[in-house]
Amino acid sequence: MQERVKILLVDDQPAKLLSYETVLQELQEDLLQAGSAREALDLLLKNEVAVILIDVCMPDLDGFQLAEMIREHPRFKKTGIIFVSAVQMTDLDRLRGYQLGAVDYVPVPVIPELLRAKVRVFTELFRKSQELENANDELERRVAERTEELAAANARMALAIEVAQLGTWELNIATGEFRASEKLFRMLGHVPDPAEPATLELMLNVIHPDDRPEVQAELFRTHETGEPYHYVFRAIRPDGAIIWCEGRASYDVNAKGRPTSMVGVIRDITEQKRAAEHQEIMMQELHHRVKNSLTTVQAIANLSRRTATNIETFSNAFNSRIVSLSKTHTMLVDNKWNRIHLRDILASELRAFEDLGEERFELCGSSIDLPSQMAVSLGLAFHELTTNAVKHGSLSVPDGRLVVKWALGDERDEEGNYTLHLHWREHGGPIVKEPTRLGFGTALLRGLFNEHNSSHITMQFERTGIDFQLAIPWTPH
Repeated sequence: MQERVKILLVDDQPAKLLSYETVLQELQEDLLQAGSAREALDLLLKNEVAVILIDVCMPDLDGFQLAEMIREHPRFKKTGIIFVSAVQMTDLDRLRGYQLGAVDYVPVPVIPELLRAKVRVFTELFRKSQELENANDELERRVAERTEELAAANARMALAIEVAQLGTWELNIATGEFRASEKLFRMLGHVPDPAEPATLELMLNVIHPDDRPEVQAELFRTHETGEPYHYVFRAIRPDGAIIWCEGRASYDVNAKGRPTSMVGVIRDITEQKRAAEHQEIMMQELHHRVKNSLTTVQAIANLSRRTATNIETFSNAFNSRIVSLSKTHTMLVDNKWNRIHLRDILASELRAFEDLGEERFELCGSSIDLPSQMAVSLGLAFHELTTNAVKHGSLSVPDGRLVVKWALGDERDEEGNYTLHLHWREHGGPIVKEPTRLGFGTALLRGLFNEHNSSHITMQFERTGIDFQLAIPWTPH
């Protein structure tokens, strides 16, 4: 059911107002009655009226004067006004009425069908105008919402581009017009010159010469196929610095499927490239270290098996040596696999025997840091020497002493290495006899340091204790 509109009836005679109401009731609209011009103005200010019927002859203000006052108000400039006149009106009167805003005349006596037809036209016109105005308001509301959504989307996109550190560019394939963002210029180390617009050729010239042919070939290929463009390349900044870039772009196509424009982004991936290269190096280093560790464990197991008299002896010896290896590895891990000091490795091995008294140990040498593989070898060597000293050597008796000294030689070899000299000497221990067969400790020590070129070890079994000397190449930082 359509919404009812309001019709204002203005006449100073109640009988005529009643007759108009009777005639117009058939329209099923809301009828408002005013007995004077002032009353009519009050009703107009409080209501939205579709059409006004005004009696031309009224005592206070005639219909012409009321129409003029109505038209002066902005709200009623387009409201339909129909004059009802019981007197004969001249053409000049009609002209005056039209000039004052009247849109039609109805003579008296009123023909009901004619009056209803005229009023119906204006009510329908008003209703259509309202519908059109509402539709326009709704359209404006939707446009405003969509505009706001687009603005928010553009703001989010701009923020995402800024956060992702993306440089953007556009290419009109038909005209060759090229536009690039300020972010892209900054990324490539160039300053935009308003007098010299950016061109595709300028962008291609910053690509590393070794990568440029493949980048151009991929551009041509995707231009023919319409596929999205993606390529990783190097770019050279004006200061000579080389950066890695990742470029992505897509094409707009016409009705025939031919590309008409290209929109793309470029991202600086130099840090990611360096991180990937560093990760690859770390993986290779990890593989190398794990392989070395497994080789060491295998050697310990084989030598322990050869010298063990039973499974319990093998288990105890093997476990203690693995623990020693683990201590050195822990120190390396704590130091992020950087070099660690010789004194720290030696102190870690002797810490378990601090209750014997500090006077029984003498550690003398400068601060020397060891690379990881040398640290592992010396850690195992110190473990074997310490274990032997506790079981059979100077640390097995109350008056025995241990002196460990180390120092670097003054000269370098052909590879730029110094020689690290280490001397392990036990005093005051039980009488030592040279073994008749090669034991595990001696075999391990020789096996550990044979892998180091130019290394040299001597093991002398002095009467009061073992005398172990090592000379091994040491590489400075």
